[in-house]
Amino acid sequence: MSGATKRSTPHGFRFGRIWAFAIGALLAVLWLGMLLRERGVLEAHVASLQSVARGQQALSTNHDAIKGQLEYARRKLAETQRRLPARFEMDRIQAELSDVSSRCGLQLTTEEPSAEVVREYFSKITIILSTRSPSGPLYCLIENLSSQGLIKDIRSLEVKTLDSDADQLDARLQVNYYRYVEHDGEDDSTDQSQ
Repeated sequence: MSGATKRSTPHGFRFGRIWAFAIGALLAVLWLGMLLRERGVLEAHVASLQSVARGQQALSTNHDAIKGQLEYARRKLAETQRRLPARFEMDRIQAELSDVSSRCGLQLTTEEPSAEVVREYFSKITIILSTRSPSGPLYCLIENLSSQGLIKDIRSLEVKTLDSDADQLDARLQVNYYRYVEHDGEDDSTDQSQ
């Protein structure tokens, strides 16, 4: 034996190092597993947030269109809350036309209403309005007629310029007024004077 001495390690000490290494490796694997699980949870959370962000971006991009649709729905809801009258009240129609024309600074000429046209659930009469005015008051008339008062629609509009005065317009409007037809056993469609 040359000068080197062989060291011997006790058997129990070597066995303890193996156990320590095995426990350390097991702890490292468990720690790595927890990290991978946390990474998966974080990746899923990031994907969810990205999806929400894309949805929010789409909403912000379409905000004006959605806002317009909401305003249209509100107007339609307000229209449906108004009920069609059961009778045509010519005094009320004339008062509305007078109010709108004075508000817009116009002098309106009205023709006699047409004969009442009766459908299954509604009835209508047509009134022809004529005026001579500049374009501004005419626009005011159209806007006020279509947005206020009794339920009606402007069916047609004819506008002509005058050769003698290009600023003045001759306008003729066909306006339909509506009423509800009640089905209670009576035929009220013959009462056309109301």
